[in-house]
Amino acid sequence: KMAKEAVTRYRVEKEITKNGEQFSLLTVSPETGRTHQIRVHCASIGHPVVGDALYGRRRRANRDSRSAPPRLMLHALSLELPLPSGSMVHLEAEPPEEFAHFGGTV
Repeated sequence: KMAKEAVTRYRVEKEITKNGEQFSLLTVSPETGRTHQIRVHCASIGHPVVGDALYGRRRRANRDSRSAPPRLMLHALSLELPLPSGSMVHLEAEPPEEFAHFGGTV
């Protein structure tokens, strides 16, 4: 399968230490829309999305750790989508409770 260009911009919002493990809360903006783009890019720089059993480098450690969340810690805070009319719709969704319990809110 040929690799396709994909661009993802990110910013570290907060660094978190939980049960002796280090984590970062990021704001991520994919400029292209490739399958699993954010997950692949984070894993490729050695920082997979917490709870990512597919691309995470420590699959077993993430699952067994006391600090492991109950789900993939990836959430679309906002989306902009084109309507058939040509106008854009902007959607926002608050992060799930798991993010606050894990320490991942700004």
